[in-house]
Amino acid sequence: MSNSLRAVNLVSAVSRASCRCPAHALSIPGSRVTHHSHHDGQPSTDYAFEMACSNIRYGPGVTKEVGMDMKNLGASNVCLMVDPNLVNLPPVKETLNSLHKNNVQYSLFSGISIEPTDER
Repeated sequence: MSNSLRAVNLVSAVSRASCRCPAHALSIPGSRVTHHSHHDGQPSTDYAFEMACSNIRYGPGVTKEVGMDMKNLGASNVCLMVDPNLVNLPPVKETLNSLHKNNVQYSLFSGISIEPTDER
């Protein structure tokens, strides 16, 4: 098997195994790996693909790192949305403390609901 065919097979396998949710799927519906030729008819040796992955951290103490993470991302004003039932619990307080310690400006919104209703 040629190197180019092996590369195409690898890209195809990664594409098939990737997340299909709208946030991580290919941006163009029905997109797939295609072969392109140069104007002289020679196949291109360029292959491009995207691997979008979410970073999820869990475990003791990770909430203390939120402020550092926002600072490292260069966030200048963070929007923190919290259920009104959770706003006074330790995880939210720890998050706010972390943002404050890392000098990250934030706005806290706790007057939110989980589902829209027909009520006004």
